[in-house]
Amino acid sequence: RLKPDRDPTRNWLQSQPTQQERLLQNSWRADPTWNDLWHVPGLTPQPTGWENSPLLARAKILEYLAQLEAAPNNWYALADFVALVKRVDPDFQRPDGDYESWYIQDEQGQSLMGFDRWDQVEGALIRYLLTQPLLWLGVTEVGLPGETSPPTSFRLTPAGIAFLKNEPVATL
Repeated sequence: RLKPDRDPTRNWLQSQPTQQERLLQNSWRADPTWNDLWHVPGLTPQPTGWENSPLLARAKILEYLAQLEAAPNNWYALADFVALVKRVDPDFQRPDGDYESWYIQDEQGQSLMGFDRWDQVEGALIRYLLTQPLLWLGVTEVGLPGETSPPTSFRLTPAGIAFLKNEPVATL
């Protein structure tokens, strides 16, 4: 059973919204227990003894986002960003380049081992990070081509740019 610590919780609730958001962003960035890969829709990692570092994958993707031309009005195609990471750093979450020992399956139970499954694993993780956790944390906004279509583009918010640069958020 979870029980929040009274003083930190009170301090967070009494802080400004931008401070609350930054604390959540930094908590996610530094949390080794929340493994984003295990929450990617359509992927079913199998607990067979292999381990990945959620901190490594997060840090790398945040590093690449920080290198974008950081203006809140610049939209980027998700597919282009995924392709960029695949081209410049395909092993961003697998520093040893091992694509054979992680047991991950798709929704149909098909094994996703091997580099030829990069788009289904690493690509899916990148899309998930940009369109879900980073969206929830106020770092990104997403563009939808239609009401029922998945996101195809994203942009960094002013708060997201500040987070990536580790600068204070500009207030009005």
